Amino acid sequence: MLLRIFDNLCSNAYKHGRGNLSVKTEKSLQKAMVTVRFINPVDSADIDTEHIFDAFYTRDISRTGGSTGLGLAIAKEFTQLLGGSIRASVSAGNLEITIELPG
Repeated sequence: MLLRIFDNLCSNAYKHGRGNLSVKTEKSLQKAMVTVRFINPVDSADIDTEHIFDAFYTRDISRTGGSTGLGLAIAKEFTQLLGGSIRASVSAGNLEITIELPG
């Protein structure tokens, strides 16, 4: 499941981002959690981070390139099955997807 999560997030960044993907990891001993951040530049801050993990969500259907809108929904489902959480934010032209998993 973890491989599929990372593959879906990297594929999404490659298809919809506009630059280099940065992946940062952090381990918190206090919370016994591992945090993984996927950060990549995007063309627009007009990304609905409240719905980005919803099945079939696409920002602009004419620019999806055949995307089904399921990759991030699957990443969310698998993250939750592993006991973790996933969230997205847009700041300074970057989309950041953060995963927290028990570690």
